[in-house]
Amino acid sequence: MKAQQLRPRAAWLTALLFATLVLSVAWLVQRADWVDGMPSLALLVVIGLSVWLLLDGLGLSGWKVHTAGLVFGALVVWVFALWLPGGSINSEFSYWASGLTNGEERGGEVVFGVFFLTLFWLLSFEGAWLTFKHGQPWPIIVVGGIVLAVSMVFLPASFRFHVIPFIVGSLFLLLHLSVLHRLQDWTSRMLRHGERTLLSHYGLAFGIGIVAAALVWLLPQMQAAPLKPAARLIQGPVERVERGFQRVFAGLPSRYRSPVLLWDDSTQFAGAQELTDTLLFTVEGESPQYWRARVYDSYSTTGWRSTFNTFVPWEPKDSLGELQSRINVVHTFRVNAATDTLFFGGEPLQFTLPAQALARPEAPVDVLQMRLSEDVLSYFRTRVNLKYAALSSVPVVSEQALEAAGTNYPEWVEDNYLSLPSALPRRVTNLARAVIQDARNPHDAAVAVRNFLLQYPYNLNIQAPPEGRDGVDYFLFDSQEGYCDYYASSMVVMLRSIGVPARYVVGYSPGTWNSTEKVYEVRELNYHSWAEV
Repeated sequence: MKAQQLRPRAAWLTALLFATLVLSVAWLVQRADWVDGMPSLALLVVIGLSVWLLLDGLGLSGWKVHTAGLVFGALVVWVFALWLPGGSINSEFSYWASGLTNGEERGGEVVFGVFFLTLFWLLSFEGAWLTFKHGQPWPIIVVGGIVLAVSMVFLPASFRFHVIPFIVGSLFLLLHLSVLHRLQDWTSRMLRHGERTLLSHYGLAFGIGIVAAALVWLLPQMQAAPLKPAARLIQGPVERVERGFQRVFAGLPSRYRSPVLLWDDSTQFAGAQELTDTLLFTVEGESPQYWRARVYDSYSTTGWRSTFNTFVPWEPKDSLGELQSRINVVHTFRVNAATDTLFFGGEPLQFTLPAQALARPEAPVDVLQMRLSEDVLSYFRTRVNLKYAALSSVPVVSEQALEAAGTNYPEWVEDNYLSLPSALPRRVTNLARAVIQDARNPHDAAVAVRNFLLQYPYNLNIQAPPEGRDGVDYFLFDSQEGYCDYYASSMVVMLRSIGVPARYVVGYSPGTWNSTEKVYEVRELNYHSWAEV
């Protein structure tokens, strides 16, 4: 069989393998359903590949092909973007861009959708140029692999099978192009070759590919210790990229199921949550508490952040010194999930594992987060199957004592837990004043705000606040339904607006008592956030 007779078949096989590679990534993003009404990414990929084949068939020069591809691609992306939810494309992008300049965390469905529409047009059109013209699919494989890897971080384990068609398409495309390269070499050297020779080379190449894929799948995982220097080198950039994606794509419905528990320096108002009964950890001990993970002190219209982010080695304590009306309790934690956080109830005193604290040195009870020490974490960001005991100090205070507490707040409390952004809508403060008008003291005010917020229906299946809207204002006056993040944020903001210090805390509720094992079982559905006043 002559080389000239192979070209049509080779081109079709190249197109099939290339499409398999790109469509496998598009299928995952489409199935993730992050954006309601997301246009068909598969159709976009097919259009991109078809346009390139058409332009290439016209015999245009390289720069003309790229120029036409960019113009046509911009038109296609714009048309597809018209089906995305939200406001106009220009207004959505203007709001997002303004957030980049002033440091606010913004991002939404339109930005997310246009980002992927543009990405898949470039993957299909420019990827076809690299693959067909230059036999270089590696840039497309690398970019597609990155998209898969980053997406998997935010998706449940059931999505992992999408990796299979990507690996198969990538491997077979590389092998196919290798055979074509050898065929071109034979042709240039005027060597005769028959159909049987060609088929044997294809068979050998694909056989090697299948064996290689099987070995990768079956070989045991290597020990990670030799990778410690490399892991430390890339840890910072990887975490920055992860936080960047979380900021840009905030407000999208969560699809995350993997039991990995991490809390960064900021958190945003989000959309629908789908919490499962996955067991995260168990707690043995008396006096069940709300298990604290992270405290956030600074409110913005889009969520919360920590203004103090320096961890220091934790020095164990026996008590909280002069603070009264408190008792010490011991809880033993067995954590199934991967995490860097040491959970506790009340205020921490001692841990049986080396720990580091995010704590203000001038404040006796202002521990924002407890983590495993750097020595324990080593080159991993998280550890699994942790077992440790925590000694904590919890308050035992009567309601009468709380009512008589007064307003002589310590300086560190006023400095850190009263601030609000100037952009907070005035009607939030007016509402808070109306709610607490009969309160005689800060405790009464806190109870009044809590009781008022309990009138709002609880709902996990909600939309994130629209771009440009204050999250608390949107919850109080527009959606008027939500889950714990919205209740807790509203309570903290309303109390701060009337001069009562409060802070926003995330963690877990006490869990469910297992009478057989004598432990509290804390599951994903026990995720909670609350106000500490």
